Amino acid sequence: FDAGIAADVLDGPGTQAFVLDMLDEGTTSRTATEIAEAQERLGATLETGAVMDTSNVTLNALAANLAPSLALMADVARNPAFAAGEVDRVRVRRQSELAQVMASPDDLAARTIAPLLFGPGNAYGQAGDGLGTPEALATISPESLRAAQHAWLRPDNAGIIVVGDVSMADLVPMLEKAFGDWQAPASALRTKPMGAPPPAQGRIVLLDRPNSPQSYILGGRVLPVAGRDSGQEPLEMAVDVLGGSSLLTRLNGELRVAKSWSYGASARLGSGAGPRGIYVTAPVQADRTGDSIKAIVAQMVYFP
Repeated sequence: FDAGIAADVLDGPGTQAFVLDMLDEGTTSRTATEIAEAQERLGATLETGAVMDTSNVTLNALAANLAPSLALMADVARNPAFAAGEVDRVRVRRQSELAQVMASPDDLAARTIAPLLFGPGNAYGQAGDGLGTPEALATISPESLRAAQHAWLRPDNAGIIVVGDVSMADLVPMLEKAFGDWQAPASALRTKPMGAPPPAQGRIVLLDRPNSPQSYILGGRVLPVAGRDSGQEPLEMAVDVLGGSSLLTRLNGELRVAKSWSYGASARLGSGAGPRGIYVTAPVQADRTGDSIKAIVAQMVYFP
């Protein structure tokens, strides 16, 4: 579904991933235990989750059991119950996950940078972990989850991709039986705002974590390209040279090999369909934090 964590800009932090977490926690006709038992009986696996641009329901099934497995998948995707008790249980789990993230330097940096780069009104200005905030998690209700599900998980906002040992002639009738009577609601399909990010400002944001044995540096900027633009192979190669998976990158050559300030630094491009960012990460020894930032900036001259 064309939704994802970016949809939280309209529904509130943490909503979309919470919706996806709830899909297999019970439908209007099956409990969570019955869903799990059905998967075991069919030899199928259902997974749900949200990334930045999309909300996904994934089924792995035996070819011989594809039709009943698709029926189970359709029930999970179309008819979540959002029972109050299950919502409260999942809320506690997500609050625990958020507490762990807030205690991790790299996770804390990762959830902080997107709003700084894109601005809170841009769909990409959401924390990429999809966990939201403590305040938002406390107020999410079965009603708000159901409203978000109806707004985004709908047939006119969906695409189905099938890979396996099945012909189109056999597949389409099974899909029609599972999903063919699913009607789009009367409400208009929502659009995630993708306005221009705020002008780039060279700045350093410090998240103070006393007595940390090292500093975790995360730098980023929004590039004048989108994830679906063509002809980005030179850009992707340049980022690979700057800080790809090899130890022989420019960042590693400077921070690890030449200076011995870091065990490893890296760079990557954002994978979203909209405005694309470049991100540099480097855990460094604390007393060389400033010097490391200067060294990273010096290597970024190729990305004006």
